[in-house]
Amino acid sequence: MDKLAHFSVYAILSILMGYEVYKRKGLLDLVGLGTIWSISFTYGLVLEIVQLMFLSDRSFEIPDIIANIIGSLMGGLFVYVFYRKK
Repeated sequence: MDKLAHFSVYAILSILMGYEVYKRKGLLDLVGLGTIWSISFTYGLVLEIVQLMFLSDRSFEIPDIIANIIGSLMGGLFVYVFYRKK
């Protein structure tokens, strides 16, 4: 259930960023998609590292990072396919 939450949150994050890029630029190209993924990946990785180094009640987990990445990819692909045709 925890991994599903990670997947969902990062998919939603990518969708919202994709929508914002589309709204501002009028299109969502591969450069915009790469930027969305980079921001989302970096954000997820930094949060996991913060948990490892600074929070004693949270833990660093590789499966969480993988769920974050897959959610980011799927959310980004969803919004790319949706806005590519418009």
